[in-house]
Amino acid sequence: MKGYVTTEQQLALSVQQYRDILHHAENLMVNTSTSNYGALESYAKQLNDLQATARENDRKLLPSLISEPLKWQDNAFFLERQELIQEVIEINKKMMPSLQAAVAVAANDMNRLHAGRTAVAGYTAGMTNSRMIKSTV
Repeated sequence: MKGYVTTEQQLALSVQQYRDILHHAENLMVNTSTSNYGALESYAKQLNDLQATARENDRKLLPSLISEPLKWQDNAFFLERQELIQEVIEINKKMMPSLQAAVAVAANDMNRLHAGRTAVAGYTAGMTNSRMIKSTV
């Protein structure tokens, strides 16, 4: 049957997806620990996309795993998938304080920029265009 994906294939795909998530999350942690805040938004979006894709595959996979648990409990892909999921959970726990700190720093920077802009606006509010050529005739 064309287009049919076996549970084994779905498990293999799931393992690869969780590997990708784990690798991406590790890179995200490096960016937060080195204060590379410029890349955070892009990395966070990519991580969210990877997780959404894995979630969709899991939605398709879980009914097969639930209906025949004994068949899959010793499967190498299933076991690796479980380990990877646990690693993702652990790295998420480690990453949360770093991400919260990065958000706090970014919010503080935004507030300081806004305050600076307001102060500068106060100095320029009454100014006219000084580059205007005035007629002397």
